[in-house]
Amino acid sequence: MPLLIEHFLGKYDRSRRLTVSAAAIRLLARYAWPGNIRELENEVQRWVALCEARVEPDDLSPAIREAPASGAPDPDDLRLRPRVERLERELIDRALQLAGGNQTRAATLLGLSRFGLQKKLRRLESGGEDED
Repeated sequence: MPLLIEHFLGKYDRSRRLTVSAAAIRLLARYAWPGNIRELENEVQRWVALCEARVEPDDLSPAIREAPASGAPDPDDLRLRPRVERLERELIDRALQLAGGNQTRAATLLGLSRFGLQKKLRRLESGGEDED
């Protein structure tokens, strides 16, 4: 998460004036991110527009601030699809971090084509409704 935030701050906060407090990072980490990486990118853009120097918990979007503390998956939930989707999201996020946000390089790290990665991102973003 911090690497992605740093990437987006570099992209949108050219003056490098914003920092993110540890308390805000903890709230960001417990949030489920149903909109995936695009939702995080939008959140960072919001900070750049609204925050002066440091992003604190009160500066986060209400959905993130008010997310339940138990964002961790239920270990007794044996349904395959949610677990596979979480794993895919984690691996894709990690590959994008390692590739500096470059989808072509991230796809290579994942053993996918760029098109295959983009298809997975669209499916995960939409909640995976197109598969059974």
